[in-house]
Amino acid sequence: MKKFKLILAILGIILIGIIIYKLVINKETDKTKPKPNATTPTTINKEPLWGQEVTDTIKPELKAAREKAAVEYGKVMEAAMKAKAKGDAGDKASYEEAIKLFKQASEIGENKFWIPLSNIGNVYKAMGDYKNAEDYYNQAIKVSKNAEPAVYLQKIELYRDYLKKPANEVKALYEEAISKLVENANIVMSYAEYANKIGDYKTALKWYQVLADKYKDNKFYAQMVKELKGKAK
Repeated sequence: MKKFKLILAILGIILIGIIIYKLVINKETDKTKPKPNATTPTTINKEPLWGQEVTDTIKPELKAAREKAAVEYGKVMEAAMKAKAKGDAGDKASYEEAIKLFKQASEIGENKFWIPLSNIGNVYKAMGDYKNAEDYYNQAIKVSKNAEPAVYLQKIELYRDYLKKPANEVKALYEEAISKLVENANIVMSYAEYANKIGDYKTALKWYQVLADKYKDNKFYAQMVKELKGKAK
C-alpha cells in the first residue's frame, strides 16, 4: 500500500512538472509573437472598389472611405438610371438630370468605371447629340481597356443607325472591336448580319463561318454559310 502511494506521488510530481513546463514554454512563445497595435497596417484581400483586382496594405480609415464611396456610387447610379428611364418614357427634361447623375457617379468612381460613361453616351444619343455620344463611348472604351463588347456595340449602333456612316467606316469599327475582343460572338454575329444586309456577302460568309466553326451544333450558322457560299462567288 505504501509502495502504491509512493508511485502515485511520483506520477503527480511528474504531471505537475509537465504542466509547469508547458506554461513556461507557451509564455516564452507568446513573447516572440508580434502584437497588433494602432500603427500596424492590415492586409486586406478584397474585391476591388474601382474595377481592378488589387491586394494592398490599407489603413482602416481608407478602407472605410472606399466602402462608403462604393455605397454612394450605387445610390447615385440607381438615381441616374431612374432619371434616364423617365427620359426614355417621354420626360425629356429628365435626360439632363440623368447626365448630371451619371457624371457624379463617374467622379465618385474616380473615372475608372465604364458603365456611367457609356450611359452618358446613351443619353446623348437619345437626345440627338451624336458628337457627345461618340465622345463618351470612346471614353468608356478606353476606361474598359477595350474589354467590354457592350460599349463597342453601342458605338457601332451609333455609326450604323444614327450617323449613317459609310459602310467602310462601320466595317472598320467592327474589325477593331473583333480584334480587341478576340472574336466576341455578339460582335461577330452583328458584323455578319450587317455585312449580309449591305450585300457584302464575302465578309458575311467569313464571319458566319467563324461562328459555324465555333458553334458546330448551331443549325442557323450552318445554313447561313451554305446560303452565302452561293452568293459570295
